[in-house]
Amino acid sequence: MSKNAKVLVGIWTFLPIVFVILIVVNAIGMAAHVALQGNNMTAPEAINAAIPIVICYILLILCALSLLIFYIVHVVNNKSIESGERIMWILLFIFMGGIACPIYFFVRLINDKPKQESIGF
Repeated sequence: MSKNAKVLVGIWTFLPIVFVILIVVNAIGMAAHVALQGNNMTAPEAINAAIPIVICYILLILCALSLLIFYIVHVVNNKSIESGERIMWILLFIFMGGIACPIYFFVRLINDKPKQESIGF
């Protein structure tokens, strides 16, 4: 994988963390808005306040799903990983993707060097 591709995958890998932070910030802002206005918030105001949170959730889901697919395909196609470790990574991606993807990025993708062909003496 080229250096530019690794940078793009790295940005994509940490993008869900950004979306989670945006969701929390928007939720806190919405809660503060409700607290200041009391129960006088109209339905259109509530919907307008919730739209950024919903958009961040949709982007988070799409980003996480695409990362899951990318990393599982990468593990399956990576010949330098043994079958037991391959199964471990796939299970980690499925059950703990938010943690496993950045770890795999640092452990496997950054250190991934193309293998040199030996002459075979």
